[in-house]
Amino acid sequence: MKYVANLFTYLGSVMVSFGCVAIQRPERWIMILILWIVCISFGLFAFLFANGYFVKYFHHVFTSVQAIALAKKAYGTGNNDYKWKILYKDDRGYFVKAISQKAIKNGSMTGTAISCFVKEDGTVVNNVDNPFSN
Repeated sequence: MKYVANLFTYLGSVMVSFGCVAIQRPERWIMILILWIVCISFGLFAFLFANGYFVKYFHHVFTSVQAIALAKKAYGTGNNDYKWKILYKDDRGYFVKAISQKAIKNGSMTGTAISCFVKEDGTVVNNVDNPFSN
């Protein structure tokens, strides 16, 4: 939900600034319209990319942000207790770890709540399964 709020904040500020230019120079309305379309497209692309929708349709994890989003979707946030981190990336995918803040406060050395492997095709395998099996 915070991505949606950030997207609309970004688009709103860009559109207001372009609108001010259009009011001052009405002869440039076509250029302003094109810039609005470009900004909306960029904002929509950024929103979809950050929330893992490209993985759903293109079946490929492009960034660590997408890997974390898929892991969160699969295992949740532990009532906002988990901090998700990428431990490493190789040619098979990303190894992702959820660190429990409550466990660290209670004296845990690592705080590991969940560790999983996010493959390049978007499948999430937990720490019990063999992440390298087909």
